[in-house]
Amino acid sequence: MLSKKSLPLRVLLLGLVLGLLLTPLAVGAATPPTFVALGDSTGYGLSAIPPPGSPPEFYTSGFNPPLFGFNDQFALANGFVAGTTYFNYAYPGDKTGDLLTDLADATVQAKVRGARILTVNMGGNHLLGPAIAAIFGLWGIDPEDPKYEGDLDGSLMLADLAAAIALDPDPEATFMRLTDLTDPYALAFHKALLAGTADFVKQWPKACAMIRSLNRRGELYVNTLYNPIRVSGKTDPLYPVYVEFEALVGTINATIRSYALAYRYRVVDVYTAFRNWTEPVPVLTFHVPSAIQAARLGQVAEAILYADPHPTFVGHQVMFGLLTQVRAGTPSWYWWLFW
Repeated sequence: MLSKKSLPLRVLLLGLVLGLLLTPLAVGAATPPTFVALGDSTGYGLSAIPPPGSPPEFYTSGFNPPLFGFNDQFALANGFVAGTTYFNYAYPGDKTGDLLTDLADATVQAKVRGARILTVNMGGNHLLGPAIAAIFGLWGIDPEDPKYEGDLDGSLMLADLAAAIALDPDPEATFMRLTDLTDPYALAFHKALLAGTADFVKQWPKACAMIRSLNRRGELYVNTLYNPIRVSGKTDPLYPVYVEFEALVGTINATIRSYALAYRYRVVDVYTAFRNWTEPVPVLTFHVPSAIQAARLGQVAEAILYADPHPTFVGHQVMFGLLTQVRAGTPSWYWWLFW
């Protein structure tokens, strides 16, 4: 039997509990939930071009036409509307430093602060940036040339690369300079890869802290980084580069995983899904030997296809499925832990 002294206390506690439970519902009823995407070109949706015969909504969604990346697919599947309840701030070429700059912007801060769901795809350009600079530099092309400004998908720069390779009597030997550690050019390339990885390791927790300082309880999902390089085996000439990328990608992914509990986000394991993909329709088309061969034959479109390190439309479908699966397996109370 309750004592008269304990009754007011229990009534007060009941009121506090009901307040905690009902307040989010009241806010949600007044303000539609929003979805905010942060990150780089993969988060932006580059190369996510729906194949012919796809459902009409893939072409009329209003998300980065004609691109339809994993964020766009997730938004459409969950009823978010581009420009109203779905905001994609991912941008081609962005690194964690750019993400930190975005998170300091008042407009982005306001959207992040009010988001129910957030995704982050980050880390690729810490390796891709040095790789692009080194590979294109082998054929005298400067990615920082003003004429490539606005070339978001890199198609103009890749076309110039294909033309340069077509004039090279031995493009395979030129490319393999990157594996020769006695070559100063190769040493600079590998040092740049290490520096890019170190930058990610240093800046990632800062970005996580900024996101959580703006939004403590929003659903936050972070993709792991995949390795776009594929080799036939240990005798493949590209095997040393593949192994190096595996190690650096592993360092970035270990960093992502290590802060998941501290900043309370769920990790979406894109790396494993892409590595284990065996279906005939590829999630990636990146293949250096095929790109060089196509460029040598003057097949520019094919060269661009094989030089593209981004996921295909199918790859983005896989990423969307992984995100949906991780979200479905996350209990709602997880987002209220420790806060």
